[in-house]
Amino acid sequence: MTAPLYASDALRLAREIEERELELARLKELLRQDARGLLETGEITHAWRLQEGSVKVTFPAPTLRPRGRRESFQELLGARYGEFVEERVTLHLRKEFQELLEGLEAPEREALHGLVELSENTPRVSFNWKDV
Repeated sequence: MTAPLYASDALRLAREIEERELELARLKELLRQDARGLLETGEITHAWRLQEGSVKVTFPAPTLRPRGRRESFQELLGARYGEFVEERVTLHLRKEFQELLEGLEAPEREALHGLVELSENTPRVSFNWKDV
């Protein structure tokens, strides 16, 4: 069976898009690095205004994620397990985890600290162009 005439165009376009996406990913990483260096304390967004539009980098707030096993949390917390942890398909720490952690005795608090890690999400880069 012969391919439709436009299949070659679609294949060429898909290849060009993939090449451009790789180039854009590299440029986005450079923009993240530059924006991180320009952020003022407390800011989460940096934007550049250009004649042809704007570029904005938004840094999501870091979040705590469990790195320990479920059983480790259960052993340490016992009956208070449900106060600190919400179970879904995977383990998610409750929003008030940090506050609850403050109320624990030092050995228990330090042990729990060993079960979580601070996870920083990839900053989002967005573009807004003006119609010329």
